Parts: sequence; structure tokens; C-alpha cells
Amino acid sequence: MGIWNYYFIAKLALFLGKYIGFHLWENLAFAALLLLPAKNAWARWLRRLTALPAGVALLYYDSWLPPISRVMSQAANLESFSGAYLLELLGRFVNLQVLAAIAGLCLAAALLGRRLRLSSFVVVAIVAMPTLGKLNDASSTAAAMTAAAPAQCDKPDAGAAAQSPMASHFDGGDLSAGLQSFYNDESKRRVAFAKPAATPSFDVIVLHICSLAWDDLAYLNDDPKLLKRFDVLFKNFNSAASYSGPAAIRLLRGACGQQAHKGLYQPPQSQCGLFQGLAAAGLEPSLLLNHDGHFGDFLKDVQQSGGLNIAPLGPLGAAVHQRSFDDTPIYDDYDLLNRWWQKRQSQPAAPQALYYNTISLHDGNRLAGGKAVTNSLETFRPRVDKLLGDLDRFVTELEKSGRQAVVVFVPEHGAAIRGDAIQISGMREIPSPQITLVPVGVKFVGMKQPPASPLQITQPSSYLALSELLSRSVNQDPYALPSVDLAGYVKDLPITEFVAENEETAIVRTRAGYSMRTPDGAWMDFVQGK
Repeated sequence: MGIWNYYFIAKLALFLGKYIGFHLWENLAFAALLLLPAKNAWARWLRRLTALPAGVALLYYDSWLPPISRVMSQAANLESFSGAYLLELLGRFVNLQVLAAIAGLCLAAALLGRRLRLSSFVVVAIVAMPTLGKLNDASSTAAAMTAAAPAQCDKPDAGAAAQSPMASHFDGGDLSAGLQSFYNDESKRRVAFAKPAATPSFDVIVLHICSLAWDDLAYLNDDPKLLKRFDVLFKNFNSAASYSGPAAIRLLRGACGQQAHKGLYQPPQSQCGLFQGLAAAGLEPSLLLNHDGHFGDFLKDVQQSGGLNIAPLGPLGAAVHQRSFDDTPIYDDYDLLNRWWQKRQSQPAAPQALYYNTISLHDGNRLAGGKAVTNSLETFRPRVDKLLGDLDRFVTELEKSGRQAVVVFVPEHGAAIRGDAIQISGMREIPSPQITLVPVGVKFVGMKQPPASPLQITQPSSYLALSELLSRSVNQDPYALPSVDLAGYVKDLPITEFVAENEETAIVRTRAGYSMRTPDGAWMDFVQGK
């Protein structure tokens, strides 16, 4: 096979390092093509002509990169990236340590090739790869399971709310059937928002945060003060998506069980709408973004697929704090929210339900006035500190006002700031638990005798549990009671098994760990890369 031996050696090394997958039969077929004898110059020329594009295509197929069809469907979005951001993304693919290791391996193979028939060893190695890969996975599964979710998510704390166990859909061997059964059962689950006897006395403020997961906070070694201020904290909440549009739709349809990704863009059912339920309870919905909502048709997703079909309030004169990767303005979170709140206090006392979306932590952002080449990974920590500080100040302003409000803090997904062998930092094509397990908190501003520390929900949860908590709050106004036992509000909230899905990929949690459905429909053990 000549120089193609080094192609396979490099791929085998990448596979054992979990940097790529490996399709056995396709690689064997390609090796067979290269080993076929070419009897004349024309045949050799034809093989060289076909081998190069075939080798590149096979390497891409083996990689964890999204299918070409997915890339082509996102071409319009990719064209909006600035040149500086594209260069930044390309730079993240370069791993000097891996390149040096492969170069050393190929050099050793070249020296051995002087004495041995290298092609024979390469073919044997290709055949042995599935077995070696399984042994490699088994040796690292325990460590990966520890990293896959925060330790506090796996074992309820002493003060955590008691939950009811539920049977897993993924205990059997057929994961595709289990996933379909999961969605069938989820389609029957509903949260009722009945009109209460009296209109609620409080506003509901939903803060939907782009790009912040438990794993991002762990990577930054950050323990935000804001999280300690919440009255209820979900420690094992699955956002179920790793992109903003689907995450927003899932939140806004949170009054029903979890849908398959393909169902998100079907017409929404009114009984599934979280804000429709709040409106039925007497709260007037409103919409506020700290961006223009055009990228990826986010605003369209919110209004049409999410069912929150109202016009956004606009920037309200807030200062521009950042610029997105396409150079559109991103408004200062505290300034924008505070302006909304000042305006809100001058309005009638009828309660409102606000959906606020911020992209201040999105990959590729740069500070306003900063250089275009600023690395967005380097600014992630200060942007996290700024956002959480802004929201902490906003909660303080709510408390000072004397008004009553239920504040819901819920990230869309993580930033994937850590990166790993499978996905570069910032890439979220595979909805891994490091990306979809997010910190969700609820603060009852103005409530009498709030708990000294957050009530922690440690069982697997998602939007249905959050919707149920809000439903209980509007149906039995906690501010109208002389004393409140929040433990009663969070008791037996709905449990939702871990299923996260994008357009091409799904990940489920089994008793043994995590399993991933690849774009070609096959299932494989998912061991988070390092």
C-alpha cells in the first residue's frame, strides 16, 4: 500500500485515542482497493486518482464531525461567521501533541518497514481494531462515568426532595425500541395550568441562558454566588438539546413530555405551551432578547415552533456590551433587564410572564471595542463572571423593589468549553451529558421565610418538572399563604430519563453508562473523550 500504510497507522492511532470512530468494513474495502495489483500505468494512475478523494471521504466518515448533509444545511449560518472566528475555529482542530505522536509512530513504522512487510501488519491491525477498541473503552468507562455528570447529581443530598423511582426504557438490548417507547410514553405526559381562584400576585421571569453547563462551571472551578441564592436548585436537569433553537422550543413546550427532535418543528400543541399555561393562569406573556434573534432563525423558533408568538420588546436603549461572531450587537444583561424592570414597575399591577434570552456566553463573541482577533475561549471566564454578576444584581434589584417575582434560571445548553477528543472546544454537535446537564434554579423573590439554603432536586429532571413547579406555584400562590413549606411544592416532581438529541445524533443513559445513536442509525457505547 506504500504511503497509504501511514494513513491507516495514523487513523488507528486516532481511533485508539478516541479522536475518531472506525468503520471496519469500509476501511477493509479501501485497503483491498489499494492492495489490488495494478498491471499497467493507466490502472495505477486511475487508482491514485480515486484513492485520494476516497481516503479523505472515509476519514471524514470515521470522524466525529457532522455529516456533510448537516454541514450543507448550515451553509448560510457558516457564511455569517467572521474571518477571525473561522480562523479561531480552525486553530482549535490543531493538537500539536497528537500530531507529534502520530509523526513519531509513522517514523517508527518507516524504520520497521525496512525489515518487515508493513502492509500485512496494517491489515491485521485493521481487522483487530473493533476488539482493541472495546478493550480500550472498557478500561476507561469507570472514569468517564465519573466525569459524565457532577457527583452531586448521582447521590441525593440529605436535604434533597424525595422522588419516586421509575423504570428505565433502556434496560433491554434494543435501544432503538427503547427510545421509541420513551417518546411514546412522554407524549402522554402533561402539566395542567388551571385558572386559579385568584390571579397570581407575582411575575414569572424566565432567564434562558445560552452556553452554561455544570461541566463548564467545573472546568472554571467556579461556585457562583448566584446559585446559592436560589430557593430550589435542580442538580440533574437535562436540557435535552445542545443548540439554542431546539432548547428554546423544548422549554417553551415544557408543559408536555419530551419530544423527539423531528417533532420540534411540527405545529405546537397549545396544551404544551408553558407560556400559554401561564397566560391561562392570568399572567401576560412578554419577550425580551439581548440580541436580534436572527441567527439560526432563533426568533422564528421561539415565535412559531415555541408558540410564544409575540413581538420582542427591543433593546430598550440598553448599552452594547459585546459583538457576536457576525458582528451584530449583544446588549448588556443587567442594563437591559433593569430597564425592563423599571418600565415594568410603572405599569399596572397585573402579573407578567417574561421570557428573556441572552447569548452573552455564546462562542465567538468579543467584547465591544475589542480586537476582532480576540480569542472567545480566553474571554469565557470573564463573560461568565459578568453575566452571573449581572443576574445577581438584577435579583437584588427585584428584592429592593418590594415586588414579588418567581425567577427561573435555566441554561439552554453548555458551552463545551472543556473540549475533548471527540469534539473541539465550543463544538456541540454531539449532545453529550457534559453539554446538556445544566444548573437550573428557581428564586421566589419576596417570599416570607425562604429556605436558608436551596432545596436540591437530584433525580433526573427536565422541562416537565420545571413546568410542574410553576403550575403548582400559580395554582397555590405561595405569596398568599401565611407560611410556605417549599418542600411540598417540589415533592414528587416528574422524573425524566436522560435522553438528549440533535438532528443526527441521540444519547441515552443506560445502567451501564451512556450509549449514542450515530447519524447512520447504529448504536455504540459513548465514552466521553479526554
